[in-house]
Amino acid sequence: MLVVFLFVAAAASGPFRFVINHHFVSSGLPGWINGPLAGLSPGLGEQRLIVLSLVLFGLYLAAVALADTMRLGWVIAAILALHAILLVGPPLWLTDAFNYLGFARLGALHGLNPYGATPSAVPGDAVFQYVTWPHLTSPYGPLFTAASYVLVPLGASGGLWALKVGVVAGSLGCLALVWKLAEALERPVAPALVLVGLNPLVLLYGVGGVHNDPFMLLLVLGGMLWAIRGRAALSGAAILGAAAVKVTGGLVLPFVWAASREKWRVMFGAAVAGAGVVALSVILFGSHLGSALTPFSDQGNATSLRSFPGQISQAFLGQRDVSPTVQVVAHVVFALVLVGLLVRTWRGGDWIVNAGWAMVALLLTLPWVMPWYVAWVLPFAALAGDRRLRGAALALTAFLLVVRMPYPPF
Repeated sequence: MLVVFLFVAAAASGPFRFVINHHFVSSGLPGWINGPLAGLSPGLGEQRLIVLSLVLFGLYLAAVALADTMRLGWVIAAILALHAILLVGPPLWLTDAFNYLGFARLGALHGLNPYGATPSAVPGDAVFQYVTWPHLTSPYGPLFTAASYVLVPLGASGGLWALKVGVVAGSLGCLALVWKLAEALERPVAPALVLVGLNPLVLLYGVGGVHNDPFMLLLVLGGMLWAIRGRAALSGAAILGAAAVKVTGGLVLPFVWAASREKWRVMFGAAVAGAGVVALSVILFGSHLGSALTPFSDQGNATSLRSFPGQISQAFLGQRDVSPTVQVVAHVVFALVLVGLLVRTWRGGDWIVNAGWAMVALLLTLPWVMPWYVAWVLPFAALAGDRRLRGAALALTAFLLVVRMPYPPF
């Protein structure tokens, strides 16, 4: 907890170029963004960020190793305390929270379609100076975009803090579902919560970064719990809803379907939920229905050397971007792995294990990947009882931590 507090307080005390865009590096952030921890620590420069991140990762590995001996009450207390610290700090490292608000304000305040217009269309908007995607349309699903409209009446400051509360609540809700799933699968609860809830990338960059992945995962985990309890239709509906928040969530649906004894119910639930999403999209985003239902936008073409394909391109081909050839190979590999895992599930394999490996394959083949994306794998690794999947989740955490460190050439 002390390390996370030092990290967040340092970020709030700025100037800190990893919190917000470059315009605020020297001038610092306004108090309504920094929160109450400003001034309690020196600023978070590159060296300090690296040291604190590595210390936190080391403590996480120790906690995972000792998780079987930990009392559940202490694990819960630590998770709650860490979320409370992150809640009162500034958005860490990236400013997606302001992009969410910018897209919401386009539709709810300015009458523009966030799937057809960009934040640059209203440069005088109160959040525009904090937006880092001024020339992109929304890459998020229609369910999330529609839900974000409720933040607009709260203004820039109120919207940010409401979003932070929502992300923290969503993260804790995900952990509550991990708890329920562990009990349903007769897995130890404390180790599952430690693996997911104390992961430094999920904490600092997911929850602390105010990213929307907990909302997607909340629906995925709810769908998993319903699947285990035999509520096939509700399971299909929940996971389809997850895809309507962030398309990644839909990857779990074919595994639930392949493993279910009531496949038609899974598809019926997904179809009903899909019809609701389409209806919502027609009402709010009708003129750009296609973009709302296939929410990749320009961001879908993004690449980064800090992805696994990017590292391959740099190390073996000397490229300064992800090689097109490597991208094609990565897509083919992912497709083959996905088909193989689905066949294994169809033949009676553990669908949670196989869905977890599918998420691993996705993260290793995406040309653009962010540190908190490891959250897509962690619940499966925590619940599956597969040590190899658990090891892969820890290895992915280490990889994403290292490649995102602020050192040359990055």
